[in-house]
Amino acid sequence: MGHVNNAVFFTYFEEGRKAFFSKILPVSDHSIFPFILAHSRCDYLQPIAMDTPLLLQLWVKKNEPQAL
Repeated sequence: MGHVNNAVFFTYFEEGRKAFFSKILPVSDHSIFPFILAHSRCDYLQPIAMDTPLLLQLWVKKNEPQAL
């Protein structure tokens, strides 16, 4: 059909996340990477064609303590 499967979006996110954190937390052993992905969400706005260049934007939100 000429577009990427919706599951591929999360692969793109993972690659962007790895690049982002490698820049701000340079570690040589990624098995000790001090990071946990607790939530991921994607709102699909339009299909992406197989040959479309992409721009991925990431940010980190400070986690506020929550009462249990």
